[in-house]
Amino acid sequence: MKKKLLLCLQSCSYLLKGNFARNTFLLIGIFVISLSGFAQGPGHPNVDAGEDIVLDCNETCTDLTAEYLYTGDTSTYSVSSIPYDPPFPFMGGTPVAVNIDDRWSPMITLPFEFCFYGQVYTQMVIGSNGVVSFDLTQNPPNTRCEWSFDQSIPNPILFHAAIFGPYMDIYPSTGDEGKINWTVFGEAPDRTMVVNFNDIKYFSCTNLKLTSQIVMYETTNVVEIYIKDRSAGCPNWNDGNAVVGIQNQDGTIGESAPGRNTGNWSATYEAWRYTPNGDSNVVFSWLDADGNEIGTDTTINVCPTDPVTVYTAQAIYTNCNGDVVTVTDDVQVTITGSIDVTMNLGPDKVFCDVASYEIIPEIVGDITGATFLWSPGGETTETLTVTDSGIYTLALTKDGCTIRDSVEITFLTGPCTVEPECEGIDFVEDFGSGVGRGQSPYTNYTFKATGQIDDGEYALVSTSAGLNTGWFTDMQDHTGDVDGRMMFVNASIAPDEFYRRTITLTPNTDFTFNAWITTVYDTNTGICPGGGIPANVLFRIEDMMGNTVAQVTTGDIENGTVPRWFEYSINFNTGNNTDVQLVLVNNSGGGCGNDLAIDDITLRHGTVQPDIVTPPDMSVCAPVGTPGVFDLESQIPTILNGQNPNLFNISFHTDELEAQSNVNPIADPSAYQNVSNPETIYVRVENVDQPSCFSIVSFDLTIEDSVALTTDLPGEVTICSTDPFPTLDATPTNSNIDLNLVTYEWKDPSGTVVSTDATYTPTVEGTYTVTLQYPPCSIETFTIDIIVNDPPLLDLGPDETICEGGSFEIIPIITGDTTGITYLWNTGETTPTIVVTESGVYSLEVTVGTCTATDSIEISITDPIIVDLGDDFDSCFDETTILTAQVADPQNMMFEWYLNGVLLSGENNQTLVITEIGEYKVIVTNIDGCTGEDTIIIGVGNDLEVTVDADFQTCPNEPHTLTATTSEENVTYQWFLNGDPIDGATNSTLDISLEAGLIGAQTYMVVINSGGCIGEDSVDITLYPIGNCVISQGISPNDDGYNDFLDLTFLNDRTGVKKLQIFNRYGTQVYEQVNYTNQWKGQTNDGKELPTGTYFYVIDLAGNDAVYGQQATGWIYLNQKAN
Repeated sequence: MKKKLLLCLQSCSYLLKGNFARNTFLLIGIFVISLSGFAQGPGHPNVDAGEDIVLDCNETCTDLTAEYLYTGDTSTYSVSSIPYDPPFPFMGGTPVAVNIDDRWSPMITLPFEFCFYGQVYTQMVIGSNGVVSFDLTQNPPNTRCEWSFDQSIPNPILFHAAIFGPYMDIYPSTGDEGKINWTVFGEAPDRTMVVNFNDIKYFSCTNLKLTSQIVMYETTNVVEIYIKDRSAGCPNWNDGNAVVGIQNQDGTIGESAPGRNTGNWSATYEAWRYTPNGDSNVVFSWLDADGNEIGTDTTINVCPTDPVTVYTAQAIYTNCNGDVVTVTDDVQVTITGSIDVTMNLGPDKVFCDVASYEIIPEIVGDITGATFLWSPGGETTETLTVTDSGIYTLALTKDGCTIRDSVEITFLTGPCTVEPECEGIDFVEDFGSGVGRGQSPYTNYTFKATGQIDDGEYALVSTSAGLNTGWFTDMQDHTGDVDGRMMFVNASIAPDEFYRRTITLTPNTDFTFNAWITTVYDTNTGICPGGGIPANVLFRIEDMMGNTVAQVTTGDIENGTVPRWFEYSINFNTGNNTDVQLVLVNNSGGGCGNDLAIDDITLRHGTVQPDIVTPPDMSVCAPVGTPGVFDLESQIPTILNGQNPNLFNISFHTDELEAQSNVNPIADPSAYQNVSNPETIYVRVENVDQPSCFSIVSFDLTIEDSVALTTDLPGEVTICSTDPFPTLDATPTNSNIDLNLVTYEWKDPSGTVVSTDATYTPTVEGTYTVTLQYPPCSIETFTIDIIVNDPPLLDLGPDETICEGGSFEIIPIITGDTTGITYLWNTGETTPTIVVTESGVYSLEVTVGTCTATDSIEISITDPIIVDLGDDFDSCFDETTILTAQVADPQNMMFEWYLNGVLLSGENNQTLVITEIGEYKVIVTNIDGCTGEDTIIIGVGNDLEVTVDADFQTCPNEPHTLTATTSEENVTYQWFLNGDPIDGATNSTLDISLEAGLIGAQTYMVVINSGGCIGEDSVDITLYPIGNCVISQGISPNDDGYNDFLDLTFLNDRTGVKKLQIFNRYGTQVYEQVNYTNQWKGQTNDGKELPTGTYFYVIDLAGNDAVYGQQATGWIYLNQKAN
């Protein structure tokens, strides 16, 4: 599932609109077609998750291997040869330096920030002599671009902050419009600045031309230079000098392609990549389908369970300006087929002085119809007997599905010892692992993705199966790793270089170069005459100037009938070099047979063997026949003696030879169970950076038998505080031990050791422990909880006397802890309380835990109490009435009197003076609380006599006092109005007044009461007729019944009229009447009628009237009917 970064339509649109506006539509159409095949250049941020994988049968796991462009900060660069495959066209961009020789272009704004040797640049100029510079101060725009030079990179005289691509004296001339051009591809943050020098004539040698391309990548800051053609045919002009490379702002640091520093050299169809290799600025990881990180190595092993699972390779690049770019690629793993068989060849084996070994696979399942294929060797039997050391793989195929397992067998000749190899590995090229074909950036041979590998081609493959006819079939790498890749090379017809790689090493250090090589032509096929052309390879170490440091040739390697891996070595010293070039050259001409495979190229230096310490033996205690559990890893600090454990790989083995061979390590050393007693454990400590450099130490494991000690000690003892503490005995009850060897250690609740004897008597409550030890390794600790309870306090109360016919509930009062309490009465009852009705002594025993308490109580029954109040009677209480409770022994009794069921407070004598009727009851209680009672009913006696004033009339709101008169004593009064009691009217007098408007008589009644006897009387009070409560101002004595006379009855009744005098208008008295009421009808004293007119009166009153005082005066009109 490949998702490459294709050139997007927006990029094409930008390119066409910005740089091709004046071209014809047809040209545009043709160019667009040609652009459709261009992908973003290889220097872009990229990651390749590899080809999709199909797992068949029981292949439940597989390796995923990703490749990504590794970059770092731009403080330093590495240069490497890459396949010539210009990612962009040479024509079509913005032209510069048209028809002008030796000229810097105008200032060009970079489309992105470009990081170069630790600086960030946003502008550049293009020199017409094949150079780009970011230093516009040294190389101002539109000024001369120097052509003459003979210095090599790096050099301050050469252009600063420059890319030489290649730099040489070329001559743009008339007709060369557009041949020097620049353009931008892609979208942020994945753009490229491309500078082309296309078909430009040499100066002085115009028959020669240069075609090259400089590519600068956003984010990765990679620089690539593609040279299509650069001939060395003009040595007479500037010595034919040309240079390919880069250098920094000061000209003090630079990188040139090997063999391409300043000089007269030729190059066709070659390319170089300059990759920033300072501190890494890219983070790689593998993600699962949910986006969770599952690994950070480029190769991981996955075991999918779903039919289809997608994994994502992710590379996150961080540019020098802080921009972050994430690129991903997916790989799909599909599981198909199934097989119901599992196979295991067992652990790796190492043998000493053993001639052969039969590998017998452990197979589970039905193998009917299955086939077997061993490699190497090709045997088809189920088992295989081997005599040579190596890795043996069995492929079991059933129903078209194949499962594999491998085992490494090592045969040693006595004395059988595997010696450490303490050479450090600084560089390894093992060409990776995985299925399918891979490619390498370090060869100028052509990668062949499918089909036969032809002359000048190569592929990285884990097996020769499916490659060229005539080659070995199903050949594996020299280690026997079925997934390990090798580099298969079909040599070019002419001898040539086919591998070059820059390696950073420590200066002034001795190194050993090693590489494995084999021919791949199978002479059994007879395809090549005479056994075919032998392989011949030159291995060379060069410095960065191309000078040879050391080299070795393989000589002719003859072809054969089986693969034969040979290892070749070069010893060299790096001198002052920090970087060297590893170069592989085909020394033999091409043709039939000169084909080879290379694997595991390494550079090693001397390494110190781990300095370790032998730890002490270990022992544990375990029951007889039971294995012990040992934490072997606890020995590591002692073994390393303070060294950093991260520097070593440490494994534990049960066999010394296996430890030396690093096979069959103990799977879980932190919880290892011994298999023999004693048993020797061998520890292999190897350097992390060079596992073959190791040291071995050993120690013994011993199992000491242990006895499970037993005693008769209780776990808990509960006593009462009144009881003594018991003695505890910890003597073991085991019958097969010597008790004299047992030691004891008693600890009290505070943790203080209180005894070392077998027995101990506690002194306080709490938790006690005793630890028993029996040599050599038996130890047991027992815990005893001593619980002390206080006894409960029991009280049944004082002796009790109950009345005849009564009962008594005996309720115990218990204080203290009552948890789990039980009861036992002398009656046999077990309830908390009992009810008794008979005389006697009753006792109770209560038990709480081990504590008991007892108490008793005596119950007595008394004779009944007889009370007599006499017969019922009636009374008016006109004399003292006394009730007497007749009872035996009254002086020892208590009395309570009740009237109509209500307790008479304070009445507690044998007698009771009563003053009212009702039902009286007395309760008599003796000193024992027994009671007797009687009841008597007192009825109402004769009526009482009382009188009230005679009936009378009154004026409205005129106050009067009514008085009840009686000869009775100690009576109570209650007044009523019209039959309704008047609230609060309980005196012998009652103040009243009638409101105006009342009709009819108002009856006031008084009721007196004395001891239940009553008497009553009443008075009727009416209002005077309307108008008769004022002195009239006119009379008309016509006998019609209205105002016939001057009526002063109200005033006479109220105050009393002593005398009435009538005066005419002249002041003459015309009438006088003593004790007047209503006698004047308009006549004189002698009875004559007075004439109609106004008269004046003077009324003398018998008292001080509330209205008129003592005298009333006024006028009155007399209207005689005769007048």
